[in-house]
Order: sequence, then C-alpha cells, then structure tokens
Amino acid sequence: MTLFLCWAEKQSIAFKSKLGGAFTYLKNNEKYLRRYLEDGRLEIDNNRAERSIKPL
Repeated sequence: MTLFLCWAEKQSIAFKSKLGGAFTYLKNNEKYLRRYLEDGRLEIDNNRAERSIKPL
C-alpha cells in the first residue's frame, strides 16, 4: 500500500465535511487508484479515448 493510502486510512475526518467526502471518494476508488499507480502504461484519464470516438 502506498504511503498516502496508509496515511489516509489513519485520518479521522467528519464524513459530512467536504474533506470527508474526498476521503470517502478515495476509499471507494482505492482499487482503481492502486491499479493506476502499479501499471505505468495506464493514463490518469480517458480523454484520448473520448476524443477518438467523438466524431462517431
């Protein structure tokens, strides 16, 4: 586990705050973030794919 994810798990933040919402989002999408960090071939967004299908 990355240092950031370990740190984020140990934080106690009110869930209803905006920061709490960000931490909840991070926790819910952890597996996708992990995959991105572990596989250097993956891009952080899908803009290239969306641009390529836009003319269709």
